[in-house]
Amino acid sequence: MNLSHLFTAKIEVDSPIEIGEYGKGKRRVIPITGGSFEGPEIKGTILQEGADYQLIQSDGVTEVVAHYTIETDDGVPIYIVNEGFRHGPKDIIDKLIRGEAVPDGSYYCE
Repeated sequence: MNLSHLFTAKIEVDSPIEIGEYGKGKRRVIPITGGSFEGPEIKGTILQEGADYQLIQSDGVTEVVAHYTIETDDGVPIYIVNEGFRHGPKDIIDKLIRGEAVPDGSYYCE
């Protein structure tokens, strides 16, 4: 598989909405409020209709599914779905959940 850099996104988010415990863990929703993206051949804005849906499991692993729309500078809307996992040391994950800054490379996302 040949991969190449498409764009870098700077996504703005609002405060998390804490849903609460749900069998496998704690659910929360982080509203996406805007932003921008830019790459070698494409650039535009992040629209505000999306959200990052999280399930924080009791073992500290967070399942993440983000749904949002970007729009290129020439008006083309593109629907994005990102799915992945975040994990790391408990103290680092606890800081992330509280919205605190952590050192680069102190946790892992896939």
